[in-house]
Amino acid sequence: MSTSKLLLLALSLCVCAISPGASAGVARVLADATLAVTYIGTSSLQVRLADGTNVRSGATIPAGSYQVLVDDADYTNPKFTMTGPGVNISSDLNSSGMGIDRPAYFGPYSFPTSSTYTLQDANMGASSAITFSTSASATASGASSAGGSSSLSGGSSGNTSSGGKSSASSSSTSSTMKMVGTLKASISASGKPTLTFNGKSVKTLKTGRYMVNVEDRSTKAGLIVWQLGRHAMTLSGSAALGSSSHVVIFTTGKWFFEASMAGPRTYFSIVG
Repeated sequence: MSTSKLLLLALSLCVCAISPGASAGVARVLADATLAVTYIGTSSLQVRLADGTNVRSGATIPAGSYQVLVDDADYTNPKFTMTGPGVNISSDLNSSGMGIDRPAYFGPYSFPTSSTYTLQDANMGASSAITFSTSASATASGASSAGGSSSLSGGSSGNTSSGGKSSASSSSTSSTMKMVGTLKASISASGKPTLTFNGKSVKTLKTGRYMVNVEDRSTKAGLIVWQLGRHAMTLSGSAALGSSSHVVIFTTGKWFFEASMAGPRTYFSIVG
């Protein structure tokens, strides 16, 4: 499967919540849609929403919180830029100095209502520019925050979001569902992820609410947990380091975890 198709499958929403009395550095509510930018050859860009909708110049997208993913498979001298209220990106897509990131992650950013954004590759010139606006009312809701402990669900958490599918989970379900146990996740310095339960690699788990303790030692890879046919949840960003804890609701179905959206994936099942 091509990277561009994989990106479309990986477009996602991450829904996080925590009580208002939490300590400093702990995540608040997070519900970020995804804006995927793909380099087409060496002359143009393509922009898509989580549901695969093309965003062309003059288009209007839902206002709200977005993470911007940029994938460049062909152009060896990128200078990606994006400007608009609250967004000012200028990047060569090479955060490590060891080659173009596949994909590069930016944000999340809050796109306010009735605002205009322009993205392009400065080295390609104005022909690559795409200018779009946001809706007059916010429908891709969410506020962003970094790090710490959070609560994530395989479905929605009381917020509405553009794109993707959601399960029947809700914030009330999240708080009342019985805690099944604690999972331990780690990402090695080389970017290899592991996920264990009671000291054993995860293969099958029961449906329910779990605490996931993450130890991230890589500056190039993070931890993504994904239920097939629904949406991905980023438990640790690609540039994040250190420890974090997350309450995750695993619903029945096939899941996998990976260190980045480029894989490789490790699959496991959630049973009733």
